[in-house]
Amino acid sequence: MSGSIWDNNGWNLVLAEQARTNGRLFFQLAYHILEDPAASEDACQQAFLKAAAYRDSLRDSRALKAWLARVVTNEAMQIVRRRKTERKALGEHSRNLPSPEGAQEQAERRLAVEEALAEVPEPFRTAVVMRTLWGMSVRETAAELGCAESEVSRRYYLGLERLRPHFSRERKADHAV
Repeated sequence: MSGSIWDNNGWNLVLAEQARTNGRLFFQLAYHILEDPAASEDACQQAFLKAAAYRDSLRDSRALKAWLARVVTNEAMQIVRRRKTERKALGEHSRNLPSPEGAQEQAERRLAVEEALAEVPEPFRTAVVMRTLWGMSVRETAAELGCAESEVSRRYYLGLERLRPHFSRERKADHAV
């Protein structure tokens, strides 16, 4: 005996009914996490596919709605983690690509930041990059670097202090033109 409370046909009917009656709720749950309609739909679809495959893990039919909500939440969080990993791999700070008109200006700014960062000593540079460019929290940065959160804050502050002269000069030069 498989331990499932439904056979294949019964389970598929139950899932279809849940999608019909609670689909909007599941979508809103995913949207609250992802803030992206297409990704929220993907999370819901993946959740129902997983629910179809893992019906044996549900022991109480009264908990079905909560169980499905948890599966949707897990799928949405997986998308968040995947996006974060992709942003780190690409070294990009934002989700949006620049317009063609802004691409040159963004490239120039990026080059100025890279040149300025190259002059910042290593422990400070790493903290600034992880916190500012990668969007990591103090806690995440500390875990990654293997140091105390207070040390991350100190390195970040000192790194920004070393960057400040580079950009205050650039701003003064821009205003003089």
